[in-house]
Amino acid sequence: MKKLSIQFAALLFVSGVILFGLVHVCIAIYSSGSNSGLMYALSGISGWIPYLLSIVFMVIGGFIFLDEIVEERSREETKGKVYQYVEEKE
Repeated sequence: MKKLSIQFAALLFVSGVILFGLVHVCIAIYSSGSNSGLMYALSGISGWIPYLLSIVFMVIGGFIFLDEIVEERSREETKGKVYQYVEEKE
């Protein structure tokens, strides 16, 4: 289960990064002829949904990664405490 959630987090994060980059490429192509800002370009290419979705993918993937890291550390600490407890009892 742990490996599956790490793979899912990696998939979300990488797809978010790729989508974010593609949206920025589209913005650069759209605004190459004019000197428009980010908000104007996003509205012009109707790119608000992919832009926000890419950020959401990256954030969710990052949170899943952080959750797995914290969970792994707590497992290691618990394992160490249990091992010390067993040694003391013997």
